[in-house]
Amino acid sequence: MRGRRSISGIAAALLLCLFAGLILASLLSGAGAYRRVAARGGETPDSRSTLQYVATKLRQAPSEESVSLRPFGEGDCLCIAEEIEGAEYITRVYCRNGRIMELFAPAEIEFSPEDGEKIAEADALEFSLENGLLLVKIDGEEMFLDLSHRGEVGP
Repeated sequence: MRGRRSISGIAAALLLCLFAGLILASLLSGAGAYRRVAARGGETPDSRSTLQYVATKLRQAPSEESVSLRPFGEGDCLCIAEEIEGAEYITRVYCRNGRIMELFAPAEIEFSPEDGEKIAEADALEFSLENGLLLVKIDGEEMFLDLSHRGEVGP
């Protein structure tokens, strides 16, 4: 009788250890999966998201005439002019050192490309404006935007 109790006690202890080990393994694998998902979520936005950012900036432009392309730094930048309390401001969107940058500043003050804020990572940003149609190309992804409607036309 006493031997059966010790065997059943050992079996119960083994089952408890096995259960605890399975719970620990499950928690560790879940933590690893969480780390991978969190790391992926923290990465920079893809070029499609950045194209949508540019499209949103254009939709916010006061008019088609307020949008232009101008040289800035190492290449062209998209310029969106607007008047705020009687003063003209320009939002510049451009690429510098592998980054899409934005610079919002008064029109009469000269700024350098280093003064902008980083928006996203990108190797290349190109703009082409013709007959009210803006082609935006970021790392090979492209979007046409109709400035008269300031909405997306298509890839």
